[in-house]
Amino acid sequence: LAMAKLPITTIPDDFDITDDRHLRGVDTQSVTSLNGVRVTDTIMTLVPTMATLKFCIRCLKLWAKRRGVYKNVLGFLGGISIEIMAARIGQMYPKALPCKLLSAFFMVYSTWQWPMPVGLVDIKANSC
Repeated sequence: LAMAKLPITTIPDDFDITDDRHLRGVDTQSVTSLNGVRVTDTIMTLVPTMATLKFCIRCLKLWAKRRGVYKNVLGFLGGISIEIMAARIGQMYPKALPCKLLSAFFMVYSTWQWPMPVGLVDIKANSC
C-alpha cells in the first residue's frame, strides 16, 4: 500500500495531483509513492485515444508476462515504463487501432536509438 504525506490538512475536491507545486517540501518516499498516479494522470491528458491505448497496454503487459520479461525489479520493463512507451506510440499514431499501435510499438522500439529516453513532453527545468 503506497502512502504519501503532503503538507496540507485537507485535500480539496479540485486537487490536481499532477501539479508540481504539491511536491514542494514533500519527502522523497512520498514523491516516489505519488509518481505512478502522477504519470498515469499525465498520460491520460497527453494521449488523444485513451481507450485504444489502454487495450494496447494490457496486451503489451500480457505479452511481457507470458515471456517472463515483465517487472522492473527483475531488470525488465515494468508497468509504468510500458505505459510511457505505449503512450509515445499513441501520440505518434493518434487515430490508429490497437493492432496498429501494437505493431508500431515493436517497429519503433526495435530501431530506437537506445539509451535515448522516451519522452512524452519536453522536460521543464527546475519544476520542483
